[in-house]
Amino acid sequence: MNVMMLLEMAATAMGDRVAVGSLDGGLTGDGLIGDAAALAGRLRASEAEHLVLCDEPGAVLPVSLFGAAWAGVPYVPINYRLADDDLRRLANRAAPALAVVDPSGAERLAGVDGLEIVERDALRDDPAGGAQPADLGDWPMDPDAAAVLLYTSGTSGPPKTALLRHRHLVSYVFGTVEFASAGPEEAHIMAVPPYHIASVAAQLSQVYSGRRIVPLPKFDP
Repeated sequence: MNVMMLLEMAATAMGDRVAVGSLDGGLTGDGLIGDAAALAGRLRASEAEHLVLCDEPGAVLPVSLFGAAWAGVPYVPINYRLADDDLRRLANRAAPALAVVDPSGAERLAGVDGLEIVERDALRDDPAGGAQPADLGDWPMDPDAAAVLLYTSGTSGPPKTALLRHRHLVSYVFGTVEFASAGPEEAHIMAVPPYHIASVAAQLSQVYSGRRIVPLPKFDP
């Protein structure tokens, strides 16, 4: 069992639909699975044991989530709102890792041992980074493997790690979402921060249902 099953089903049935972004130029289901394959190949060619994400909601989120699952490494979104020292400590806990970051994150995490940093725009342009994309279906199927690691807020001490296994996430989606139930005109505005469980649930659920994800980086009333 692997969350990649959800994307594979969606891309097979609805690959020509825009899955992420605007209807004009957004990433289709076929494009999403292609970018995830490229990123998975990049991760496997590296020494990364985790994929760290330090960014606001954007198109690289589902690519990162599914690419990590395909490669068999946990997806670790961290709170970009933390102070620099706290942010670096969390990133260090995930090392060795590939870190997908916004431009400010590249500066803030520079020099963390074991962290290979790639800015989101560079990942969007070249997710493979010169590596060979992973083959379709070539993802681990251990249901107890860690899919996502979330850090708690740390209000009563250092942040603790919440581990979400592939079986937890796949079972949640299968039990709550009807496959391909959304029409091509439907969209989900994703404004919740990537480091929140609601972001992970939304990405998996919307891809599986066929509902287009429209990331909202910042709420500007």
